[in-house]
Parts: sequence; C-alpha cells; structure tokens
Amino acid sequence: MQAVFSYCSYARDALFSWVQTGPPGPCDKSAPEGETENSQEHRVEKEEFKLIDHNCPTGALSQNPEQDVSGDLREKKQTPQRLRLMLVGKTGSGKSAIGNSILGRDAFESKLSSRPLTQTFQRGSREWAEKEIEVIDTPDFLSPSLSQEVATRGSCEAISFSSPGPHAVLLVTQLGRYTKEDQEVVRRLQEVFGVGILAYTILVFTRKEDLDGGSLDEYVKETDNRELAKLDVLCERRHCGFNNRAQGAEQEAQLEELMMKIEAVLWENEGRRYSNRAYQCAQQSPLSTEVQGRPIFQGRASEEGPSGEDGLEDLRRVQKESEEAHKRLLKGALI
Repeated sequence: MQAVFSYCSYARDALFSWVQTGPPGPCDKSAPEGETENSQEHRVEKEEFKLIDHNCPTGALSQNPEQDVSGDLREKKQTPQRLRLMLVGKTGSGKSAIGNSILGRDAFESKLSSRPLTQTFQRGSREWAEKEIEVIDTPDFLSPSLSQEVATRGSCEAISFSSPGPHAVLLVTQLGRYTKEDQEVVRRLQEVFGVGILAYTILVFTRKEDLDGGSLDEYVKETDNRELAKLDVLCERRHCGFNNRAQGAEQEAQLEELMMKIEAVLWENEGRRYSNRAYQCAQQSPLSTEVQGRPIFQGRASEEGPSGEDGLEDLRRVQKESEEAHKRLLKGALI
C-alpha cells in the first residue's frame, strides 16, 4: 500500500512539473522572449490554478497503518490550526452579520441601512475547537458598477489584506433573493481571484429562519432559480444557512455545520489555502507587511519608500493581467 501511495505521489508531482510553466517568479516584469499575447494569456490562466501550501508539502500524505480497510484509504492531516475565512457578497447581503455570528460577538458593524456600512477590509478572530478562526469582512469591492480605478484598487487591497490566501470563501446571499446583482458579484469574484476560487467557495444563506423548519438542501435542490442551482453545482453543493439572531446552542450548531463544509473544502484541496500569482506577488513584496494590524497598501506604501511603491505597481500589473485573462475566459459563460 505504501508503494502505491509513493507511486501516486510521484506521478502527481511529475504531472504538475510537466503542466505548470511560466516565469520563475510571480512578479517578473517581462514575458519570456518570443511569447505572444495568446501564450501569455494561457500562461496566466494556468498559473491561476497553482495552489501554494507552505504548511503542507505537496504530496505529503499522512498514513495510518492501523486504519480499518473499510475506511478512507488516505488519512490526511490537512486542517491547519489557523483558518482564514473571507466573506464576500453584494451590499446588504448580510456579510457582517454572518461574520458576527461566526465570531460569537459584534466584531463588525451590522444593521439595516440604505448604504454600505462596511467601508474598509476588517478582520476578527476567535478560538474554536482548538483552532483559530480568522474572519475577513469585505467592503463592496466586487460591484460591477465601480469605476476601473476603484475596482483595481479594491481587488489589490483584497489580495493584500487576505494574503497569503483564504482557506475558504463564504459567498453570502439572502434566502430567496439570489438576483442578477448576485450573479454579477459571482462573475467579478472569478475575475478578481480566478475561476479556481469556486473550488474554495461555500454558499451561505442568511435568514435561515424563513425556512420555518424546512430543509435548506431541499430548498436549493428544488429552487426555480436556475442561476442559483447552477452556482450550487459549481460549488459542489456546499451550502449552509444562518439565522443571525440565533444564540447559544443554536448559534454553535450553525457554526458546526459551517465548519463541516470548510473541512470538506480543505479535504478536497489537500489542506492548501487558495493562492494565485497575485497572492504570490503580494507575499514577495513589502505590501504583505502590516503596520499596526493594517496592510501597507491602505495608504501606507509611501512609508516604505520606493520599494513599497514598486511592490504596489507589481501587484497592480499582475492583478490586471489576471483579471483581463479571466474576463476573456468567462466571456459568454452562464455564471
């Protein structure tokens, strides 16, 4: 059995080595000599699917010799001690309320309002089941109505703030209210982070109480909203519901259900957090450094001198290339 695992690990690593091509570093400023625009786009698309894991080496599978043969043949210790979760969704979807429910306290401002309450990227954390859960609340950086300049700044700030990458993305939408605007946010999510981000995405429905005791699984399965049904399939039917007014045992039960979905994401991705060229660039530049808990990108690049400005320009360039490639890739797609 050990020989089989060693062979599979070797074969997989050999395949990755053969498939993955591109520049030696994510922040290289020039394309290889003779590379055409089409080949550059193809290179960018392939690199968007590279998943970098600094805590769990590629191919390192833990094996349990005492495991029952009827169980899983691969026992992988892949749950990191620190889980980074990023909340996304349209304005008013209830991202901040979900974040507060996960953290078990009012860490983010959340109330009914006609304007977006979350103006900056924020984070909060808690200890749960011997893990540290870090929750990142996001402003309206995925709206298709934003100007090009604001959208670019927002996407770069999202990369910088969530670096070195999220373990799971929580796409928040209101039960019974998945609209055209939600669809546009999903498209922007893929443009900003790459189409591979859906492999790390969990659908989180607010207003679970509106089911009146009914099954969320049945609701999603039987919905007449074809776009929502398609998205659920693309997310491997990973979804859960939250009643943000729940307290005590009910609140903990909701978090347990969410953590089960996150465990599934970790299992499917071998414990790796999501990464792409932009995340790699952010880690290599001064932008990954924080000052008083805030990324340098948020108006602090000048404090680092010219190197900070260079790092910002590198990140903008890489992110722009990535978004343009994925816009072409998603052109004509249903979601």
